[in-house]
Amino acid sequence: MITFLVQRYFPGPRSIFNPKKVSARDLLGSFTSDIDIALDWWFYVETVIHFADEVPDVLQKVHLGFTILGTLSWLALASDGRAVDWFVIKPLQCMECLWFSLRRCCCCQSELAARSSRKVGASSSKVMQLWEQSQSEAEETLGMDLSSVQLSTGFLLLCGVIMEDVPQVILTFLIQQHKGEDGTAGLVIANMLTSVYNAFIKLADAYDQRQDIVSVSERS
Repeated sequence: MITFLVQRYFPGPRSIFNPKKVSARDLLGSFTSDIDIALDWWFYVETVIHFADEVPDVLQKVHLGFTILGTLSWLALASDGRAVDWFVIKPLQCMECLWFSLRRCCCCQSELAARSSRKVGASSSKVMQLWEQSQSEAEETLGMDLSSVQLSTGFLLLCGVIMEDVPQVILTFLIQQHKGEDGTAGLVIANMLTSVYNAFIKLADAYDQRQDIVSVSERS
């Protein structure tokens, strides 16, 4: 439901020649994804609270890790690609600019010392200039421009299947082997069925929306 509302009323930046067309099928897929991610967390919490002794600690940590990854993939779709910029593009830009800024500081220490002796009023502009120059150098060295990354909605959907649905089915099966027969059998079945059903919907939508290109990062 959340993904449908965002794509319907707050769509991500796209080409004017390729606007987002939201259909009833998108509403179904969005509603299924919301239920699926909620059941993923419900199943994890139930496992930690009631079956912490039966389920190995390593398996619990792996379960938590893939549940978080699944939440990030869901958030990427729910934000219509904006979360990719928040959690991937921006941190990469910060790391690359920090790396090349430190490199410049080591190689041009005398030059930076001379610049720091100038009037204080221009310090902020110098910092921004150094940031932009370091980012440009990083982009030239890496051969990619992180300020204008474009991804297809189909790719984001496929990532959701790989990061969320498939691991949840496998982990739910493995965890259930340690829990045995108990009162959460209904939750186990619901979690596995929603994951499988959601995976098939995402795969179908991924093929249909492979040409739906959204700009996940833009230079301000």
